[in-house]
Amino acid sequence: MIRINLLGSPKPKSKRGSAVVSAPTMEFGEVGSPMVKVLVAVILAIGFNGGYWYRLDRQAQDIDSKMKVAEQQNRELSLVKAKYLERQKQADNYNHQWHGSGLAEQHEGPGREHFNSGHGP
Repeated sequence: MIRINLLGSPKPKSKRGSAVVSAPTMEFGEVGSPMVKVLVAVILAIGFNGGYWYRLDRQAQDIDSKMKVAEQQNRELSLVKAKYLERQKQADNYNHQWHGSGLAEQHEGPGREHFNSGHGP
């Protein structure tokens, strides 16, 4: 009968009477074997995936920091806009009171044309 070693490791030849204990070994075979190629492909895929994840994580952090700065600027600009609109409303009320009461027509002196033009101070 013929014995075939399916594990791929050579069976140690021992002398009679001596017990040889061998530690289990993991062999990957030849460099061109399919197992080595699959292992290299998996390692490369994991490496590329890790690099891509790192790049996306850095982009997310960068976008987050830029978004916080933009939100702060938006709050500051909204305060400026509110002040501007309040001042514009005050100017419109002043012009309406000045021109509505007839004071602009009664005003004499330099700058009368300024008041009669409809534009406020």
